[in-house]
Amino acid sequence: MTPFAVPQEAELVVAPDGLVVEADEAAVRLLGDCRGRSLAEVVQTPEDVLDALMAGFRRSTSPVPGRLRLRTAEGSQEMSITGRRRSARERDVVLVVRLVGDRFSELTTALQRTNTEIARRIAVEEQLRRVWGQTVAQLERSNADLLVLGETFAHDLRNPITTISGYVGLVLADPDLAEGTRSQLERVLHAAQGMEDIVEGLLHEAVQRSEAIRVDVGLEDVVGWVGSLVDESAVRVHVERPLPAVHVSLQSVRQLLLNLVSNAAKHRGRAGPAHVTVAARLLEERCEVTVADDGPGIPEELREAIFERGMSTEEEGEHGLGLAMCRRVVQEHGGVIRVEAAPGGGALFRFTLPSAGA
Repeated sequence: MTPFAVPQEAELVVAPDGLVVEADEAAVRLLGDCRGRSLAEVVQTPEDVLDALMAGFRRSTSPVPGRLRLRTAEGSQEMSITGRRRSARERDVVLVVRLVGDRFSELTTALQRTNTEIARRIAVEEQLRRVWGQTVAQLERSNADLLVLGETFAHDLRNPITTISGYVGLVLADPDLAEGTRSQLERVLHAAQGMEDIVEGLLHEAVQRSEAIRVDVGLEDVVGWVGSLVDESAVRVHVERPLPAVHVSLQSVRQLLLNLVSNAAKHRGRAGPAHVTVAARLLEERCEVTVADDGPGIPEELREAIFERGMSTEEEGEHGLGLAMCRRVVQEHGGVIRVEAAPGGGALFRFTLPSAGA
C-alpha cells in the first residue's frame, strides 16, 4: 500500500494516567479525534513496551527518540516519535509523531538537532561559569542561591546526556549495525551513563552541604515528588498511609528519599521493577520513617559500611556518595539511620526526622 499523505508532524499531549489530553489539528487528521482516549487505544504496541517508552520520555524535558505503531484512519502505520516531559514541574508528556522514512537520514537530522542543543547547553554552562566567578562572594553568603544554581546546572546537563543516550540506543537497536560501530557506540553510551552518575552525585553533595530553611511538610508530598521522578519500569513506590508531617530541610529530605528509592532500583537483582514501601509513625517529637524494598537485601556484615563515603556493594560502577549523603542528612536533623532485613526479604532503612510542630 502506498503511504498516505500526512502532515509532516503531529503533536499529542499525554497525561500521567495515559489519557490523551491535547491533540493538534495535524494529530486529529492523522489519528482521528483521540482526545480523552487512552494512548494504549491509539497505538498498536505491547503495553509493557509502551510503559517503558513513556517512562523514558518522562525523565527528560529534551526530546527523546522512539518508535510506535499507531492506528490511523488509513490503517496501522509505523511512526518515528519523539517524546519529552512538558516541564520539570509537570508530568504530562508531549509526543511529536511523523512517518518513518529513511531511518538513517532521520537519525542524521535528529543527531544534528542534538548537537545544536548540546552546543547551546555548553554556551549556557560557560555563561554560568562566568557568573559563578563574578558572584562567588555572594554565593558564599547565600547557601540557598547555591542550591538553586546547582539544581539548574544539573538539570541543564542531565537533559542533553539523556538525549545522547536515547539516540545512541536507537542506533544500537539496528540488527544490521557493524560490530565495530556497535562497540564504539556502546562505549559512548557507557560514558554518557557515567556522566549522569557524576552529575547526580555532585547534586547530592550540594544538597547535603546546603543549610536550607526548615519547614513543615507532609511526607506524602515528598514521596509523591520522588515517585514523579523515578523510572516506573525500574521501581514502583508504595505508601502506607497516613504519613505524618515533618519539620525538615525540604530539598535535603527529598534527596534522601530519592536516593533510597533509586538505590532499590539499582540493586533490585532482576529484570522487573523493584517495589519500595514508605511508612512512618510518630514517636513523641520525632517521626520514624521506614523505606523497605523487595530486593536481594544487604549482608549483615556490610550494613554499617554501606554508609561510608566511597563504599559500594558492587564491584564496578558505584560512586558511593548516595548512602553517605543519606546518613549526613539524617544526622543534620538530629537522627540516626540504619539498615536491617525487611520482613519479606530485601532491605529496610529506618531513620528519624523532627515532627512538624515539635
